[in-house]
Amino acid sequence: MRERSATICGQVAEGNGNGQRPPFSHWELLGRLAWIIGIAPSNSIVYISIDAQRLWLATPEKTTLHWPVSTGKNAPSCREGSNGTPIGCHAVAEKYGKNLDAGAVMVGRKPTGKFFWEYSDWREKAYVATRILRLRGLEAGINCGIAADGHSCDSFSRYIYIHGTCCEEKIGTANSGGCVTMLNAHVMELFDLCPVGTVVFIGFEHISAIVAPSVDKRINGRGNCRTNHPNNNRAQ
Repeated sequence: MRERSATICGQVAEGNGNGQRPPFSHWELLGRLAWIIGIAPSNSIVYISIDAQRLWLATPEKTTLHWPVSTGKNAPSCREGSNGTPIGCHAVAEKYGKNLDAGAVMVGRKPTGKFFWEYSDWREKAYVATRILRLRGLEAGINCGIAADGHSCDSFSRYIYIHGTCCEEKIGTANSGGCVTMLNAHVMELFDLCPVGTVVFIGFEHISAIVAPSVDKRINGRGNCRTNHPNNNRAQ
């Protein structure tokens, strides 16, 4: 087994407020995620669990926070037109909505000048609100470019975002059209903490399974870990 790339510096206490701190050593979390994804542990990392419907952020500044999210209502998928949330390694490619108030609607990544509650159909339509972090896939043939079967699997061209929503009551359940949605207050906080280039990994397992020191696994080309975990073949 390869040596762990992080030194345990004590447990991180549970926090209050919007971003809750998980009971893991910060450096264990950041180092373990960096190790399995294959990047330098000096960089911030976002990990999104489809099973847990939760997003974790670990930064070199010893900030480790997590928030509830909503991923795709359809099965996880990297395929164009699937409306499923793609898996694997991504990066924040573009950011939109800086300085907008919570609930402000964007169409085509441009503010409309209205809040979602000003639209008569806001309870039926999933408006993109408040902030957008647009993702670019980093795994060619998996979530970037064209897949082996000839179909597009490109997260960037699919307009996969992390964004705020008018459907805040659905957060914590798989209910989106493929993007990762958050409470508007939470996505504002995440937006300020994630510069362009931040690595975002979308997987299945709860973070506790990822950082478990007894687990020896690296990320493979399907965005999963090299184990016999039952989730390994779940993404289409």
